[in-house]
Amino acid sequence: MKRYVFDDAKLAYKIKSLRHKAKIPQKEFLKFRNSQEDVLRTSTKSEQTRENLDEIITANFKRAQESARVLEECFKLINLERAELFKSIRYELYELEKEL
Repeated sequence: MKRYVFDDAKLAYKIKSLRHKAKIPQKEFLKFRNSQEDVLRTSTKSEQTRENLDEIITANFKRAQESARVLEECFKLINLERAELFKSIRYELYELEKEL
């Protein structure tokens, strides 16, 4: 069975290990999620339209990179070690996007 579309074990492992590298304590941060009143809950027109798999991949890489950047900046207030971790994750995402 193919792993997604690419069937690339090396790439799949890189992405999986990057996700695990973040080590975000979900239970600790779940209390801050307010999905009922999220100002971006409604999809934009551009989010509803994708022409092909490349557009989906690009959108998701950008989303992950932006998320890593936000976490990096927020953690600068409370934990510089975590801020640097998210910075390294962001740069790894840039490299993975180029590799793909």
